[in-house]
Amino acid sequence: MNKTLQDQLFEDVLSKFPKKSIAVEELTNLFGVGKDAVYRRLRGDTLLAPDELAALAQKFNLSLDAYVFEDANTVFCSFNPFTKEIKNVSDYLEGIHKLMGKVQHLPNTSMYYATSDVPLFVYFYFPEILQFKIYIWGRAVWMFDYLDDMKFNFNVIGPHGMEMAQDMLKYYVKLPSTELWSTDILDNTLNQIEYHVNSGHFSNLEDAMTLCKRLDDLANHMETTAKLGYKFLPGQSQEIKGGEIKLYHNEMVYSNNTILFDTVAGKAVYSSYTNPNFLKINDQRMCDFTYSFFEKIKSKSILMSVQGEKQRSWYFNRMRKKIELTKTKISLQMETF
Repeated sequence: MNKTLQDQLFEDVLSKFPKKSIAVEELTNLFGVGKDAVYRRLRGDTLLAPDELAALAQKFNLSLDAYVFEDANTVFCSFNPFTKEIKNVSDYLEGIHKLMGKVQHLPNTSMYYATSDVPLFVYFYFPEILQFKIYIWGRAVWMFDYLDDMKFNFNVIGPHGMEMAQDMLKYYVKLPSTELWSTDILDNTLNQIEYHVNSGHFSNLEDAMTLCKRLDDLANHMETTAKLGYKFLPGQSQEIKGGEIKLYHNEMVYSNNTILFDTVAGKAVYSSYTNPNFLKINDQRMCDFTYSFFEKIKSKSILMSVQGEKQRSWYFNRMRKKIELTKTKISLQMETF
């Protein structure tokens, strides 16, 4: 017997609770009816009213379209600026902060991250780099008017935003992750620094040099992290172990920022679209496809964590040489002023 839409909805809702009785209690409050009425709906004796369908979808973040079109070649997603228009830096950071807050409370959660740029959460290790990236995104992607004529400084993100960034860094450090990096991972940021030096968007070229020094710190920190095989905060004792990190070197596949969260509540994919904006996909087929993608690419990549000393040294030395080249270019610019 084929399951009805109502059957499928309740099956997924019940899976989110450790006991059916707890789910019934929650549904009683949600629908504003008694327990007997909830059980009639669970059995299918009473059909859900349109308002009740909407309440279920909103409460448990369910896509009704996904149930209706489950056999079609259609994938539904949400886009973060549509959920909340990004009018300032805090709007963006609050969305990520809320996501990471949910993830940290789910046991046995892991993250897979493939990217052609430095992973977003890695920027949080060094606030100066995050300030610069937010400045870039604010001008080029979100088009904040107040940044149009403003030269870069290290106060683009206010105290509230930096507090959220530090919270998210702590979440990231605790979270086990598998990450795929290429040797070009710093190219975008280094090119952005050089461009803004040449276009006069630094009021002080020493700030550009400071960014390069922080990128050096980032390279050194990530090399140590890969060597140890677990995360830790800069300046913190390496004995305070965070989540495991499996860092792979991969040059075969170019990818936008693609993140897969694997949790006890299910999988979810986040993919950059007009980076750093992102699409969120809960479709099970797409999540399974993405998980399969990561597993296949891992088998064709070189593990740099723990035992991969030769590859790890080569990789991070190459990264540092690129940073040094940008420093040299900035120094030449400074000599002309």
